[in-house]
Amino acid sequence: AQTAAAALARLAAEMNDVVAALKAHGGTGLQTQTVSLQPQTNVRGQVTGYAADDQVSAESAIAGAGALIDAAVAAGANTVDGTRLSFSDRDGAYRKALGEAVANARDKAQALGAAGGFGVGPVSTVTEESQAPQPVDFGAVSAKAAGTPVEAGTQEVNADVTVTFRLQ
Repeated sequence: AQTAAAALARLAAEMNDVVAALKAHGGTGLQTQTVSLQPQTNVRGQVTGYAADDQVSAESAIAGAGALIDAAVAAGANTVDGTRLSFSDRDGAYRKALGEAVANARDKAQALGAAGGFGVGPVSTVTEESQAPQPVDFGAVSAKAAGTPVEAGTQEVNADVTVTFRLQ
């Protein structure tokens, strides 16, 4: 735009449309990430106009993510950046991974006991160490409608433990 005020006014009108489309298509957790305004100059450094930019983030279920992206673009968004997939119960998945790590430690101890001729007794200590990969599959859910495809894929939840067992 020719003036800073005009650039911001045009941006506000366009972003109101984008935000409304995000909300109408199931977007949640909307948050403005940045708003910027910069003068545009020619090769001699003279201001020739102003450019304004606004970035907003939104959350969606994987099944609706493609439609949400399409709705934002149809409403005037001209950049889609930083699409990030996550799952809602990371803490629960981590606790499950911890349980699996302890069970895995017992299985290994029992294999060692069988090979060494000793029994494995109760746990005497458990220490949560660092993190080793434990994949979590999002399943077959993906957005495969006629719009932008968004594939669920997998993410890792990590748990690593040191378990000491009493020998029998």
